[in-house]
Amino acid sequence: MLEGLDRVNWSQLSHAYGPADDVPALIRALASGDADARDHAFQGLFSTIWHQGTVYEATAHAVPFLLELLAAPGVAEKEAIFHLLGSIADGNSYMEVHSRLWDDVDPSQEAQRERQEQVGREREHVRAARQAVEAGVGTYLDLLADEDPTVREAAISMLGLCRGRADRVIPELLARIPNQADARSRAALILAVGDLAEGTGDLSPFHTLFAERMQPEEAPVVRLAAAICLARSSPVAPTAAILDTLCQTAATAWDDFESVGGDTGGRVGEAVKGDPAARLRIFLAALDSRDASARQGARFALNRMCHERRSVTPVIVKALAEQLPAADVDERRQIVQTLAGLGAASAAAVGPLAAALDDDDSKVRGWAATALAVLGDPRAIPVLIERLQSERTLMARSLDRLGAEARALVPALIEVLGDSPAEGDIGNPPVQAALALGRIGPDARPAIPALIELMDREPDAQPYVAEAIGQIGGPEAHAAIPRLERLLSSSDEWCRIRAAQALWRLDGRAGPVLHVLDEQLHPKSRCRSLAIEVLGEMGAEAARGEVPALLACLEDRSFHRRWPHVEAAIALWRITHQPELTLPVLMKLFGDPDAVAALSRRAAEGLGEMGAEAVEALPILREVAALDVRPFGQMFSYSSDFVIEDDALLAAVTEAIRRIEVDLGRAERSTGQARR
Repeated sequence: MLEGLDRVNWSQLSHAYGPADDVPALIRALASGDADARDHAFQGLFSTIWHQGTVYEATAHAVPFLLELLAAPGVAEKEAIFHLLGSIADGNSYMEVHSRLWDDVDPSQEAQRERQEQVGREREHVRAARQAVEAGVGTYLDLLADEDPTVREAAISMLGLCRGRADRVIPELLARIPNQADARSRAALILAVGDLAEGTGDLSPFHTLFAERMQPEEAPVVRLAAAICLARSSPVAPTAAILDTLCQTAATAWDDFESVGGDTGGRVGEAVKGDPAARLRIFLAALDSRDASARQGARFALNRMCHERRSVTPVIVKALAEQLPAADVDERRQIVQTLAGLGAASAAAVGPLAAALDDDDSKVRGWAATALAVLGDPRAIPVLIERLQSERTLMARSLDRLGAEARALVPALIEVLGDSPAEGDIGNPPVQAALALGRIGPDARPAIPALIELMDREPDAQPYVAEAIGQIGGPEAHAAIPRLERLLSSSDEWCRIRAAQALWRLDGRAGPVLHVLDEQLHPKSRCRSLAIEVLGEMGAEAARGEVPALLACLEDRSFHRRWPHVEAAIALWRITHQPELTLPVLMKLFGDPDAVAALSRRAAEGLGEMGAEAVEALPILREVAALDVRPFGQMFSYSSDFVIEDDALLAAVTEAIRRIEVDLGRAERSTGQARR
């Protein structure tokens, strides 16, 4: 077995990390009797010949050996090999997946031609990899008779991906459905037929099959698979019968379906994606299931809906709040953690969240406190202090909304500053404590001596401490000025800028600060946006000489230009008050579909600062304020704080509209008075 591995010149082939000469050892390890060795090999192959959705030159050459392992008796974890092959079959070109990285990097015709040639080569690798996977159809069909049901189900799902062999595969699958006694395998066969038929663009010949298998006499998992396929194959909205079946069977067969169809919530959601009300109905029904797996999956799917739409969030919060008191501890943890990420809408759950502060489980108490703190509810304070004292778990996002109430946390945060080591990691307790104290602001002045001590003790914490001291301010902070001045010569540019910002806030001397900021305005600086932000904070009197450099920042065409652009536009407004320099940039960034919510929020804040001069932006601001679909950040919407970020965006947009309208009204009144 695998004798042919050494006949491939792997060192001349490439994968995600360069030459593929490590691939033979990884493939051989898949046949090992050592589970740890197999696990290491799967991890290696999932990062080299397939990497985050992309495939490479070496991928197609590796596939025949994976097929050989599938066909060999005694090889363990064949379902994992199927998973790797399925991922490869759906792989893409690196350049195409990351096209946004290259769009504006080098606009020259020569660079564009080279990129297109690279895309062409990569598409060939994608085609070759898919063809190599589909060449294993015979092996997959043979494994439909395997004694292991997980292998049979994986083989069926794999056949559903062989779209290039649909003419051969569909009849084979159809022939097996009537005689397949196992309900999960029967559901897998139906899904595979649906997937292959959808790939051909026509599911209508299979409507009768799906409708028959959706009937009540069938097993719930089969009915769910058939209802999903029927919903996808219908040229109009799913019928009431289909929706009723989805509601009933998702609540009873969620876990069974997951084993053969993958993400149940994703599959159901895709089947009715044009009807958010239907999705909501189905997942809320599953939320009341007797099956814990269905409830857990439904909560995840509902949370995903909250990430997509503003209007569904209050309804989902209400349903979660109703579940919270009677749920078991694992479910209570999931519910309060979900509510903590749903922002302002969680106000509808404030009663159950407040009750959860007395929960026997510390994690439930902690997440409930986080959710209440995000709402600005001071009842969160005692539990946050408890978490700080016991687990050193710092929920930094909680403090932004607590306002003056957060001062009660200062003594506990000071205690955390004494922890060690402080390695500078953003999740490190002393670093998080310093950042939290900075957000509390002047009320955190008693922490200044401990912050200075941390700065002296742990060099890696210095930029975070400098930031905090600058935010806290006051006479007590002046004791840090000599140390901050020394940090202007730090080898860490982030540290230099934070020290410069703190010095500006404490004593207002522009000279030393401008020198540090100037050196970070070049396109390759990782701190460019922060340096520009500080220039904007300094304003016209201190930073007027930086206008040419800021204008040059707007000419940068790299992918990562967006943040420097928004900060440069805002800084230019503060320094020059020339709307023609700022307004076009902010309006373009605000309407950029690839912008994350935080950047769009920053652009909205800049438009609000411009007041009546940003009147042209009112239509797009109002449009975003009225949207139901959360508009920005879909490219990077994995954050658990995504809804909270969108809340902040909506608040910034609403405030910008108010400021522009107030400024316009004031100008109109002044004009009217002048005429009289």
